[in-house]
Amino acid sequence: MFKRIPYLFLILFWLSNNAIATKADSLIELFNHSKNNITRVNLAVNISSLFISTEQYDLALKYANEAKNISESIHYKKGSAEAYFRLGNILREQEKFIESFNILLKSAKLSETIKYTQGIFEARINLGALFIRTHQYDEAESYYTQALSMTNEPKLQIEVHSKLGTIYVAKKNYRKALEELWKVEKLLKKTSNEIVSAQVYGNIGRIFSELNDFDNALKYFKKALDIAKKKKSKQLMVRAYSYLSKLYFNLYKSNLKKGDLNLATNQFKLAKSYLKKCNLLAIELGNMNGKCVIYYDFYELYKMEKNYKEALKYLELYTQLNDSLVKIENNKSTADLNQKYKSENKDKEIKLLNAEKEQKKNEIKAKTKNQKIIIFSSIVFFISITTISVFIFISYRQKQRLNLEKMEKEKIKAELRLLKDQIGPHLMFNYLNTIYFQIDQDKTLAKEIISKFAVLIRYQLYDCNADFVEIEKEKEYLKKFVEIQEIRKSERCKIEFKIGLKVKDFLIAPLLLIPLIENAFKYVTNDKDSENFVLISLTKENNELHLSVKNTMHIQQEKEDYGGIGLKNLENRLQLIYPNKHNLEVSKEKNIFIANLTINVG
Repeated sequence: MFKRIPYLFLILFWLSNNAIATKADSLIELFNHSKNNITRVNLAVNISSLFISTEQYDLALKYANEAKNISESIHYKKGSAEAYFRLGNILREQEKFIESFNILLKSAKLSETIKYTQGIFEARINLGALFIRTHQYDEAESYYTQALSMTNEPKLQIEVHSKLGTIYVAKKNYRKALEELWKVEKLLKKTSNEIVSAQVYGNIGRIFSELNDFDNALKYFKKALDIAKKKKSKQLMVRAYSYLSKLYFNLYKSNLKKGDLNLATNQFKLAKSYLKKCNLLAIELGNMNGKCVIYYDFYELYKMEKNYKEALKYLELYTQLNDSLVKIENNKSTADLNQKYKSENKDKEIKLLNAEKEQKKNEIKAKTKNQKIIIFSSIVFFISITTISVFIFISYRQKQRLNLEKMEKEKIKAELRLLKDQIGPHLMFNYLNTIYFQIDQDKTLAKEIISKFAVLIRYQLYDCNADFVEIEKEKEYLKKFVEIQEIRKSERCKIEFKIGLKVKDFLIAPLLLIPLIENAFKYVTNDKDSENFVLISLTKENNELHLSVKNTMHIQQEKEDYGGIGLKNLENRLQLIYPNKHNLEVSKEKNIFIANLTINVG
């Protein structure tokens, strides 16, 4: 079901945007005329925040960079921290999550260096928001919990507890979600903000409804309705009536299954009654989006009652209104593009009109009134047709380009999912193969391998679902893998695994490094009369992560035979995730195979 912004909210949003635009213009004028660098940094930070609030990210980025450059030039660390914080927010909204994480982390560390408490708090809040966006809820919970320990201000505590509630709902831990919202409820009593209280009661009721605790759900929905009536807030009343209608509809379905027809009939009447009240208020508010949702709910209600005539009626109303809303949105988008086009060509049109006036003055002496009217009409007609044609062409090309970009992104995502799905079974097969051969040789060692194998599988099942993971988790995974190999290999094989101190605090695609290391152990020699070794080095310089793997191999082993599905999969993933940001080289020197992988993770 569509989630639309009510029409009344659109009007308020438009008015607020105009006020913000006026304020931004005033601050930009002050910024341009100010000679004090610290004042200019603070103004640039505020301008960037205003543009972030109106989703004008190009302008927000411009002034955030201004603040960063000025702050760095005068060594104003607080200004730099504020600028990094805004840049991180902008990158997050543009879905550049790795860049956002790195720069928000930079803001947090700089704030800690200068003991700027507000900066540390804001950085942690926004790191939490970033991990919510990427569905990494454990990391998000960690950052919000840290932020909560830093503040005693009720307003900020309300914000953090609400976010923790959102995280626990996403993790389907409804009990913890309720605990967080109850904390919000207690804090709201101190601030006497009844409007927010009504919203919190509604959310608590919805969680109880998910838990099938309909009595408590009803209790909190009625609390929300009481506040809405007291405040005479029609918007809150619409929401409360909608909640109650859905609740009684669920109770109706539940009791119908149990065979309690009398109770089910009463609950159906209540569901219909609240939905009618909701509809009347939506009509009174002129809320077309709300009416659209209500019509669909009526359709579901009557369909369940098997009153197909009424169900069909409301399905038709829903379809008509939904189509109308889509048309309104499309017309608005077209009007916005047309206005932008006209603004960009305003100067040209003024010059053209001036030229026409001058031409008309020269033609007055030689031509009649009718001839002038015909010429003028022809010019206007030509300009109109040209303008419309150009606009249609530009709109068509832009739509075509957006469709191509969307198709390309979806293709890449599908390919990445396929490649990642291939890695798990491939590695699991190799692990099980290792355990199988070890059981007959040494059962104690086999048990130890199985214990470590469980850690590896847990990582693959639970941590590798995200597109990117922290490098610390990937390092731990590689260490466990190498430990298993040390147990498996004989004392004739020398194994070294060195990790540089700088390999920390960044994200990387999961299971990206394991294929090279796994192949080294797969193909390493086990000769009695010659040296056998696997040497692994993982380092980081500037923004480049470097993995070097060397192993002895039989001279007759061809380079092309080395690796199998693992290396092919690795090459494909690198091309999709780090295009033009990686370099993979493999070579053979006598009986030593060498693999070098460099990735730009900055």
